[in-house]
Amino acid sequence: MPKKLFLAILLPFCLFAEEGMWPLNLVPQEKINVEYNIEIDDAWLNRAQLSCLRVSAGGSASLVSSQGLVMTNHHVASRAIYDCSSEEKDLMKEGFYAQSFEDELKCPNLYMDQLIAIQNVTDQVNRGITADMSLEEKEKLRKKNMAKIKEAAKQDTALQPEIVKLYQGALYHLYYYKRFNDIRLVMAPESHIASFGGEIENFEFPRHCLDVTFFRIYENGKPLNNQEYFRWSLSGPQFREPLFVLGHPGRTERLFTKDHLIFYRDHAYPIFMDFLKGKLRCFNRFALQGDEEARIADQDKHRFSNALKAYAALEKGLNEQTIISEKGKSELLLLATLNEKEQQPWTSLALALNEAKDYYTEHFYLEGTAATNLSKLYTWARHFVRLSEEIAKPNELRLKEYIDSELPTLELSLLSEEPLYLEYERELFIDGLERMKKGLGADHPAMQAALAGKTPQDCVNEIFRNSRLFDLETRREWVEHPESVKTSTDPLILFAKALDPYARTVREKMTQGLDAAKDEHYAKISHLLFDRFGETMYPDATFTLRLSIGELMGYPEQRTFIHPLSTIREAYRKANDHHHQDPFMLPPSWVEKEGVVDQNTPFNFVSTHDIIGGNSGSPMINAKQEIVGLIFDGNVHSLTWDFEFNQNQGRAVSVHSSVIIHALNEIYGADRLVKELLRG
Repeated sequence: MPKKLFLAILLPFCLFAEEGMWPLNLVPQEKINVEYNIEIDDAWLNRAQLSCLRVSAGGSASLVSSQGLVMTNHHVASRAIYDCSSEEKDLMKEGFYAQSFEDELKCPNLYMDQLIAIQNVTDQVNRGITADMSLEEKEKLRKKNMAKIKEAAKQDTALQPEIVKLYQGALYHLYYYKRFNDIRLVMAPESHIASFGGEIENFEFPRHCLDVTFFRIYENGKPLNNQEYFRWSLSGPQFREPLFVLGHPGRTERLFTKDHLIFYRDHAYPIFMDFLKGKLRCFNRFALQGDEEARIADQDKHRFSNALKAYAALEKGLNEQTIISEKGKSELLLLATLNEKEQQPWTSLALALNEAKDYYTEHFYLEGTAATNLSKLYTWARHFVRLSEEIAKPNELRLKEYIDSELPTLELSLLSEEPLYLEYERELFIDGLERMKKGLGADHPAMQAALAGKTPQDCVNEIFRNSRLFDLETRREWVEHPESVKTSTDPLILFAKALDPYARTVREKMTQGLDAAKDEHYAKISHLLFDRFGETMYPDATFTLRLSIGELMGYPEQRTFIHPLSTIREAYRKANDHHHQDPFMLPPSWVEKEGVVDQNTPFNFVSTHDIIGGNSGSPMINAKQEIVGLIFDGNVHSLTWDFEFNQNQGRAVSVHSSVIIHALNEIYGADRLVKELLRG
C-alpha cells in the first residue's frame, strides 16, 4: 500500500498527542513513558485504580485521604445534597459543612464502586458461537454465557461483577467492583458558587465554578480505612507538565460508520431533542407554582438543560457535515483496500440501520429513554412487574437487569428512601404519558391497553388516588415476595402490566435487530482495524475507569487566544458587572470575604485531556499522583467529541486544586477538612 494512502486511512483511527481514553489494563505504558519522559508502571496504575471511584449518580470521584474522604463535583453530588435537604433547610442553596464525623449526613440511595480487578473473558462470552449461526442465535448465546460468567463471579467473591464490551464487541472484560453503600456528606459549597454563571456560561471559558463536594465512605459504621488515595498539590498544574485524568467517561461512538451517524442525525436526535424540550417545559411549569416547587424541580431542570445544550451541539455538528464528510472520506479510502467479504460489515450495518427506522420511535417511547423517564413511580412499577416474571426463569434466560448478580443494585433502587414529591411525580407522569400518546398515536395498541379509554390525566389521577407504591413498606414486601405482584390489583402495577407486553416486544426487536448487528459487525470492523493498525486504537467509552493524558493549554477563539487559567479576581469582577444578579450572584459567604481572599488564586483551567460525559468528578493528577485539579466540564468545542476528538480548540475544564484549599480555609473555615486533605 502506498505510504500516503496508508496514512490517510490511518489518521481517523490514530491518536492526537493527547487523544485516548485508555482502560487501565490496556494503557500503552512504553509509548507514554518515552513521549513524556516519565515512569508509569503497573504499580503506578494499580495505586491510581484503587484511588478512583465510580458514582452511582453517574459520575466519577476519588479517594483523597486515608479515612475514606471522597472528592467529586457538586453537580455530580447534587442529587444526594438535594435528598439531604428539606423545605426548612435547602443545602443546595445554603451549602453544608460537617464540623465532625458525627455531623456528616448519610445519603440515601447513593453508592460508589471501586474497581478491584479486570479479567479478559472474551473467549468465554463467545464460547459455542459458530459462523453459521444467525445474529439472533449469537446474541442469545452470548447473553446466556455472560449470565453464567457473572453468576460464577458473584459466587466466588463478594465483589460486584460487570461485563464490559470493548471495541464494540471485539473484546469482553469482566470488571470486579467493591461497592460502598454508606456514603455521608462532608462538605458542599452553595450552588451559586458551584455553578457560577449558570446556563449562560455552561460549556464556556473562562469559568469560575467551585464545582466540588466532599463525601466520606463508611464501612461497618466507621470511616473507611484505605491505604490508597491521592495526595494534594498546593501548586496545581504546571505548564508543559504531563497531567493525568482518571475517570469514567460514559459513552463515545468514534468507531461508528457514516451511515450510523446519518441515522443519528435524521432519526435518533430529532426524537431525543423533542423529548428534552418537552421535559424542560414540564419542569418549568411546575417550578412556576412556588419557591418549594422551584427547589424540587431545580435538579431536573439543570440536568436536562445541560443535556439539551450538549445534544444541540452534537446535532449541529452532524448537520454541518464536517464530521460525516470526514468519516465518509476515511471509510472510502479504507473500503478501497478491502475485499468484498471484508466490506460486508459496513453493508450489513447499513441494512440494520434502515430496518431500525421502522421500530426506533416505538422503542424510544415504550422501552427507551421516554419510558425510563416517564416517572420514578412507573419505573418502580415496571421493575416489580418484570421482576415477578423474570425471577421464575433460569438465571441465564432472564432480562439482564434481573439476573442474580444485578438484584442487589435493583433492590437499592426499589427501596430508596429519598424524598418522594407526589405532586411533582403526578405532573411528570401526566406530561410524559401525553407525549407518549402523541409520539405513538392514540390508536397504538399499547396506548389503548394502558389508558383504557381514559385521558392521560384521568388515568394518572386514578393511579395516584389508589396506588400503594408510594409506601416503602409495600415496596419492601414486594421485593421480598415478588411473586405476589402477579395478583396485585394496584392500579400502577396494572398500568405497567398493560404496557409491558408491547415494551418487551419492541425491546426484542431492538435486541435482535440493531443491537445484534452492532455487536456482530462493529466487532468485525474492530478486528480488521486491529490487524492493520495495532494498539494505536483505544476502545470507545463505556462508563468504566479510563486514563487520559494531557497538559495545561489555552486555545484560539476567533481573533483572540483564551488563557488557560481564570482567577478569583475575575469572579468578583464578573459578579459586580452583573450587579450580583442570578446566575452571577455570589453567595453571602463569598461577598463577606472579598477583602480576605487572595484575588490572584487560580480558579478554573483548561487542558487538552480527552474527556466526555461521565468524566465529571474525575481527579486530575500529576506524575507523583498529586491532585492538581478536578474535571467538571468541557468547552463548547469539546461537545462533538462523542464522534471525533479534535484538540484544535476543544478543551477539558477543571477546578484548580489551589482554589479548593483556599476557599475551604478562607471562606468556609473548614480547618478539619483542610488538615485531612493536606495530611492525607
